[in-house]
Parts: sequence; C-alpha cells; structure tokens
Amino acid sequence: MELFQNQSKSYKSWVTIAQSVAEAGFCSTMVFCGILIFLTIFGVKRNFGSYKYLLILFPAVGIFFATVELILYPNVHSFNAGYFFYSTRRPFGVGIEIVTILMAFYTSIYASTICMLSVQEELLYRYDLTITEIARLCLVSYNEDGSLRWRNNSSTIDMTIFMIVQYTIVIYCAIVMYQKMEEKLKMLSVSLRNLHKQFYKTLLLQIFTPTLCLFAPVVFIIYLPLFDLKISIPTGMFLCAFTLYPALDAMIVMYIVTDYRNAAKSCLKIVRLRL
Repeated sequence: MELFQNQSKSYKSWVTIAQSVAEAGFCSTMVFCGILIFLTIFGVKRNFGSYKYLLILFPAVGIFFATVELILYPNVHSFNAGYFFYSTRRPFGVGIEIVTILMAFYTSIYASTICMLSVQEELLYRYDLTITEIARLCLVSYNEDGSLRWRNNSSTIDMTIFMIVQYTIVIYCAIVMYQKMEEKLKMLSVSLRNLHKQFYKTLLLQIFTPTLCLFAPVVFIIYLPLFDLKISIPTGMFLCAFTLYPALDAMIVMYIVTDYRNAAKSCLKIVRLRL
C-alpha cells in the first residue's frame, strides 16, 4: 500500500482529468438526452402510452444531475479509514454553507462532517487546498482506539440498503416481466410484440449501465475506509463516470428501439433536404 503514498506529490492533474471527463459527459448528456426527448415528443409516431412520460422524465433528470455535477465539480479523496468529499467551486457566488448543502443534496450523504487533522494536512499536501476555504463533507470509519464510528458508518449502511432495495426491485420486476412476457405477447400483434421485446432488452442494458457507471464507483469509495488501508488516493476521478450515465442510457434506448432509429433517420432526411 506504500505505492500510493510514494506517488507524485500533487494530485491536481487527476482533478483536471476528472473535470475534463465530467465536461465531456455533460456535453454528451445534453446532446443524447436532448435528442431522446425530442424524438419521443416529435419524432416517434407510435403511441407508447404512459411509458412515454418515463422516456421524457429519465433523460430530463439525467440532464439535471449532469448540470449539478458541472456546476459543483465534486471531488473525493480517500485517506486511510475515511474519505473527504469536497468542492472548490462557488457557483453564483454562494457561500461555503450553501455549496455544502448542494453537495449533500447531490450525493444524498448526510453523515456528520468530521475534519481530522491528518486529512487537513493531506489536502494541503496533495491539492494545495485549505480545508476552511472549501465546502466539504467527511466520513471516518474508526476512532483512534480502533472502534467503529457508528454515526459515520450509518451513511454507508443507508446507501447500502438503498442500493440493495433498488437492485432487488429491478431484478424482481425483470424476472416477473420475463416470465409473463411470452404469455402476454401472444395476444399482441407482431409489431407490438417486437416493441415489447426491444424495451425488455433496453431494461436489461439499463441495469448493467448504472452498475458500471454509478454503483461500482460508489461501492468502491464508501467501502474502502472500512479496510483502514494506509493509502492516499484521488478517488474523485471515479465520480466523472456519473455524468456519462444519462448519455449512455439515452443511447441504449435510441439504439435498441427501432422506432427511435427510424425517427432519427427521418429527422436526418428532413435536415439534409433543407440544407
């Protein structure tokens, strides 16, 4: 584990890379989620019923969170048995307290803020930052005597429960849909049958995508402190995957569902004719 400690003094380059990826993710989210919303409202001819509103809501929420990510540029640094979640930005000139509230809203982390002296030395050393001048939230898993800080670890427990409940619901619904789909589809036309199968494939890929872009980075960050390793690494670089998820989610729908591909081709033909 000394490998991490002996790396170059400054981690500013990692922050720059993560911010660049976040900016690329924001741009791709705006483009692909915007296209998905446009095609859902104006391009696709088939009536999807109430599912149409979900196809509009999901990318709209993705755009919102990608925008919050771009405004805050949140970062994480893992140090031994804890991690430090912070932002150096002051969007619209607001104070540190407001930025801290926005960070808590963005991440749903509501554990107590702990500012260890060792972490403050670490931030100044790695990022040339002063802890009192930035918005921050901290989590430390153990006390000095090695006992668990249950109040801090309640955040990890809460997030674990949320993830388990979400995955349980999604997996249960996917299994039930698969079991009942074949029987129900027999009563539908061939075109509707193909449409429902396409949406089912979309659902399966939409389970895998957040697992890779959202849950895996979060699980790594929140469980790393429990191992109490002697490390100091810029785990904030994993957060840049968050802004990529909405764009990937929109691309999955537009790639798999034939109606969207046809609508996109029709829109491109119209644009070419006008040009």
